[in-house]
Amino acid sequence: MEVNEINGKPVSETFLLDITADGAQLATTLFMVAGDLLRFCVSIPAEDTREKTKHFFDGRVMWVNKTYSNPEEQDRYRIGLSFSTFYRKTERIMENFQLKYFYF
Repeated sequence: MEVNEINGKPVSETFLLDITADGAQLATTLFMVAGDLLRFCVSIPAEDTREKTKHFFDGRVMWVNKTYSNPEEQDRYRIGLSFSTFYRKTERIMENFQLKYFYF
């Protein structure tokens, strides 16, 4: 899922790879270091409309791994986050997302 913005600024080539109630993993071309505070936004289609609902998550960067390096392209990183977003809010967003996109 594509991440729309980080720390209030639009981003491209940034993706949400994994999410749990207490953290997430992003793939991005943005360089960050462990300890950085981060707020990111993903847009999920709203029920019965063509509009999207923005969801914001706040967290702290726990680890960074450089995953791709090519002199002709931007470096890519995987970033592990620990959420500071209220646990119940994160859990509700995840449940809503799973009901729409995953079949059990």
